[in-house]
Amino acid sequence: MDRHGYLHIMATQSRASTEFNTSWAGSCPKQPKSISLAIYHSLDYNADHPNQIKYANKYRLPFLAVNRGHGTSIDLNKLHHGISIYVRSLDSIAIAADGKSATLGGGVYADQLIKTLAIVGKTAGKCSTRPINGMPQTPSDPCVPATGSCTCVGVVGAGLGGGFGRHQGLYGLVTDNFIEMTVVTADGSITTVNDHQNPDLFWAMRGAGHNFGIVTKFKYRIYDSIPSWYIASYQYTKDKLDAVFTALNDLNDNGKQPKELTTYTVFAFNPSVSNEVRIAQSNFRTPIIIVSFWYAGSPAAAQPYTLPFLALTPVFATNDTIPYPSLADAVGTGINTPVCAPGMSAAIFPVGLLRFNETTNHQIYTLYSDLITTHPEFKGSVVQFEAYPVQKLQEVDKWSTAYAHRDDNLLV
Repeated sequence: MDRHGYLHIMATQSRASTEFNTSWAGSCPKQPKSISLAIYHSLDYNADHPNQIKYANKYRLPFLAVNRGHGTSIDLNKLHHGISIYVRSLDSIAIAADGKSATLGGGVYADQLIKTLAIVGKTAGKCSTRPINGMPQTPSDPCVPATGSCTCVGVVGAGLGGGFGRHQGLYGLVTDNFIEMTVVTADGSITTVNDHQNPDLFWAMRGAGHNFGIVTKFKYRIYDSIPSWYIASYQYTKDKLDAVFTALNDLNDNGKQPKELTTYTVFAFNPSVSNEVRIAQSNFRTPIIIVSFWYAGSPAAAQPYTLPFLALTPVFATNDTIPYPSLADAVGTGINTPVCAPGMSAAIFPVGLLRFNETTNHQIYTLYSDLITTHPEFKGSVVQFEAYPVQKLQEVDKWSTAYAHRDDNLLV
């Protein structure tokens, strides 16, 4: 045991190294809150997981698989007198010879996968060279995965619940791109799941998979990249609330917005907007409305969708063209942005919709404004309205996976 209270057990080269850490309950230092087991690199990714789960079962200890630690359910902080099994070092990425898939360790996260494929993509002869979205491909263009929008999040963690992302209009949800998984189930068994082996478990793992086992590795589809993305962001004051959401409903058109386009709208407090500073000084917090566009293609191709929002005369507007590997950091959801900062605590409570409702939006705006006025400590919180493209997502038979929300067009 070292001076930090860690017990290190080094195994042979074909075994994983396991690190035990006792997390002490605050006011009762003699009672351990939980034990953390960190799984390090192993030539056999299944070496220790079955033993850890069997040990937990033997002593009736609850256990939880942890990768990047970005789960947003408040229940994830309620593991007491149990075992956290860290899988983040299971991070290998091996691209198939045909360039259409990759075999990934269960700890691979989105930023790691995106940037690895950006480096090895076409330069390693992977993916095709056909034009995409009218934009010709060159030998240096990368391959891309369908991942969640926040790139600090593990691919498996997002995918087991569904996994929204900017590519889903083109390539579907994260969960739609699983081809096969190796799973250590609750009894410590090592199981291969795909359409032909254990198909019932494979069905469940795609959309409702977090409690069926620990994914140690998986086979995953990859695709040709669209070389650059156009991004734009417009900020509006409260008087434009109805007009903004009318325009958003017209654009989404019950799920028919372009497959290349994602819109991300938030209510947020921004004292840098001039009239908001004046209001803030009187101890009243009036939120602004920020509408962001992420378009897989050129500025000219995106213009028909952004012009109606420019016509609403935003108080602040920005735009840029970004290569995909840099997109998440540019729009505030990347591994180097505050949303991915270590130690950040956030709880998210989403609901799926078919259309935005103007009356409800006003009520939400008022509730949020009252909250950050009465409790200024919450002024860093936001209300999110996300409209991801749904074409490829809704092409998938709704009964073919456990994901239950394919009919939703919007996410709040």
